[in-house]
This record gives sequence, C-alpha cells and structure tokens, in this order.
Amino acid sequence: VVASTLSDARSSFSNYGSCVDIFAPGTDVESTTHEYDVGGVLKSGTSMATPYVSGVVAWYLSVDPTLTPAQIRAILLQRAVRGVITDERGSPNILLHQDFANWTTTTATFSSTTTLTGTTTTLTVTIATSLTTTTTMTTSPSPTATA
Repeated sequence: VVASTLSDARSSFSNYGSCVDIFAPGTDVESTTHEYDVGGVLKSGTSMATPYVSGVVAWYLSVDPTLTPAQIRAILLQRAVRGVITDERGSPNILLHQDFANWTTTTATFSSTTTLTGTTTTLTVTIATSLTTTTTMTTSPSPTATA
C-alpha cells in the first residue's frame, strides 16, 4: 500500500514502484494517541494508509465471509479510482475508493409457482448482492398454509 496525500499525490516518504498495488490516504490522517485523553493528532505513514485498505477488506468480508484473497484483491482494484495520483513514480496509478453509502445492492428473486389447495410446493429464493455473492435457498412451507 502506497500512502497518498490529501491532494492525491504520492506521499514523499512512501514506497513506490511495481512492488505496490494501491494508494490509500496516508498523510495527515487524524488518529488517536496515548498522549491525550481527548482529541486526536495528525499522523502520516503507510501505517496510516494500510488500515484504510484493511477496513475496506473487513467490510467486504462482513458481507461475504467466503471471499478469497484473490477475489478481495480483484474487488479492491475494480472499485478503485485510476489515473488521479500525481508523482506515482512507476507505481500503479490506482487509488482506493469505496462509497460505503452506495456500495452494494441486494435483490431477492422468488420462484413463481401456483399451488392448488391441499398441495405443497417448493419455493426457491435467490439473493444476490452487487459485491459478488449469490445465495439460493430452497424451502418447502411448513406448516402447510391454506388459501
């Protein structure tokens, strides 16, 4: 993870080159400290940028705990903003981006069936999110409902 500034430049102290994958905010990040009971301090470093990426990964895993590291990496890179970093010095010009307010949609699809009185049927519900997850549940009504 490469640290970026508030103006989307590579932080002067940060690594660069083909060995890194993504930029994340790492300069003047408000943080807590043991030195003060209230308030925070501004800190800089890749040690400030990496938690941004880790937090997004944790969010993805809270939605779908079955995601593999390769899938997570692909999602991070797919949702990132490209071409905005200045002074990237050969690093991939990819900035972490996650719009948490509008980041996923969930849809549910129900199988359409007609059930005659006195018979049972199986209902299939498919739930999909725009992250990558699709879950299908099949159930039979119990107890049997009457019309």
